[in-house]
Amino acid sequence: MSITYQCGCVNDFDRGVLKSILKCDHHKSMQREIGELGEEYYQENGAMDPEASVRYAAQFEECFGKCEPVNPDRTFALEIGAGASHYVPMITGAGWFYCACEPSRWARRWMLEQYGDRRIQLSNATWEDYDRDADCLLGDRGCSGGEWWQYGMILAAHSLEHMIDAPAALESSPVS
Repeated sequence: MSITYQCGCVNDFDRGVLKSILKCDHHKSMQREIGELGEEYYQENGAMDPEASVRYAAQFEECFGKCEPVNPDRTFALEIGAGASHYVPMITGAGWFYCACEPSRWARRWMLEQYGDRRIQLSNATWEDYDRDADCLLGDRGCSGGEWWQYGMILAAHSLEHMIDAPAALESSPVS
């Protein structure tokens, strides 16, 4: 079943999965300009709400259970397209080392101001351009041997809708 929106975007809805088939010019421009998204964008989508991290954590735990590292050798969590993420307190509070790829300069700066005292690593990259070897250099900040890049959790809660071709991006995943 296809859904056509007023803007011109077309999505297929099959077995509970919404897949973008065609994006209008406006939404295409939003994808390509995400590195320029600033405070106004995050204010509009509710990300600046002071209670957001509590709601996000409750929603996560309702769906997946308590957030805790399952394997002590893989305590690295990666958030794809983190934006002004409110998952950081939940993830770092559970003992994870938080890594994120996020192209918005404003969002990375905001996250460093909010969470700079936690174990975080922010990379200036989209998912399609993320390079696990170059973009997440942890140094002495908690690496677990030679396989530090094998993340125990990958979170992409609010990123697939910004990708030009999400299925292709996931198929060519730079992360094991």
